[in-house]
Amino acid sequence: MRFNIINYTYTQFSTCPAVLTSIEYRYDDMGQVTGKVFKSKEGSNPETVRETTLVYDELGRLVKETGLADGLITENRHFYDENNNILKKWIYDQTVKIPSNFDPDGDGIFDSVTVYQYDNNNRLIKESISHTGTETINEFNDRNDSETFKNFLGDTVVYYDANERVKEITTPNFDSFNTSIK
Repeated sequence: MRFNIINYTYTQFSTCPAVLTSIEYRYDDMGQVTGKVFKSKEGSNPETVRETTLVYDELGRLVKETGLADGLITENRHFYDENNNILKKWIYDQTVKIPSNFDPDGDGIFDSVTVYQYDNNNRLIKESISHTGTETINEFNDRNDSETFKNFLGDTVVYYDANERVKEITTPNFDSFNTSIK
């Protein structure tokens, strides 16, 4: 399946060089997207191509996504538990350069592992990101129908109604947002 998209960009001189972008999708026998090819061409400039390959496990879960653009690789890997919860996500991205003094492993390439933990009800209770060294803790209060997200910014509390719809959110700076269902 292929889609063509034409983007028009106007300059201060009101000229309109067209940017032609085509996206081609590849599918397996189960109908899962196994590849995406993005091609972009602007005027007489050379065509740029970005290709992504997706791999699934026997349960149909995305386990690997690999991209290639201008010879640079991006790769994401996903690891799951027996309840289909994502346990770990690994990211390697050569297209994102990190100053070595801010890069934990010093290679100047963005790579990170995010680890997820769940409670006995399969609710996410902790997310840890290696590259930033940050953690988010989720606490559930079933009596008050609320959920608290704790991270370096402070606590965000989400309150739910009897139908588990969000009714109010309070942010770390104590702003409060109410929702109403009519």
